[in-house]
Amino acid sequence: MSSYGKMNKKGWIKIVEAFIAILLLIGVSLFLYGGSSDKEKKDSSEIYKIQRTILESIQNNEKIRSEIVNLTEEEIPVKWENFQEKDLEDLKELIISMTPANMICISKICKMNNEICDIDYIEKDVYTHSTIISVDKTEYNPRQVKLFCYKK
Repeated sequence: MSSYGKMNKKGWIKIVEAFIAILLLIGVSLFLYGGSSDKEKKDSSEIYKIQRTILESIQNNEKIRSEIVNLTEEEIPVKWENFQEKDLEDLKELIISMTPANMICISKICKMNNEICDIDYIEKDVYTHSTIISVDKTEYNPRQVKLFCYKK
């Protein structure tokens, strides 16, 4: 019986060692994964704050609001590269001037319906925020202004 007891203890020790090794691997994996997600959360929080500030500036600028609302149905959607030809230079300049040097922000103006208001694929983490511009003093013509930002 004494040899059976020794083998039984060795078996349990091997099981405990394996269990501890698995726990260590899981702990290290969670630590490494958790660290990267904290950075991503910080980046996204920073970018969304910048986007909200830019969109609030657009909402509070009566001239830009009027330019957006006065777009005809046929002109929409308006891509970033077409802002100048649609007389949206002020909007483009505002976005560029408020974008930090380490980021790129572009915009698109779309109708208020279920159409997809998106940009071409960019190989970066792109953060999107939008607002509705709906009223100027003379006209109710809702438009969606979507802002796309990413780090350089």
